[in-house]
Amino acid sequence: MSSGPISGFITPKAITTMRSSSQSLGLGILAICINVSLMIIKIGVGVVGNSYALIADGIESASDIFSSVVTWAGSACRSSLLMTTTLTDTERLTR
Repeated sequence: MSSGPISGFITPKAITTMRSSSQSLGLGILAICINVSLMIIKIGVGVVGNSYALIADGIESASDIFSSVVTWAGSACRSSLLMTTTLTDTERLTR
């Protein structure tokens, strides 16, 4: 038997791409904007269509906005800490 990939299957690849902090912050802002848009659309359509389910779903979208803001703020704090603190590899391992 060969140790290569099985025919007909896709060989898995390791994911090694890391986003820069500015890309991560930009994606966070994009997620917040999309969630705000969804919330406004859902509540608006729910009011026009007299659908309490859509209004409730729009209000629930506010929790998505809150979690996106918290994640974005954490990422912003982390990137600012990384900019101000430069540690050697040995210092990182001993913390």
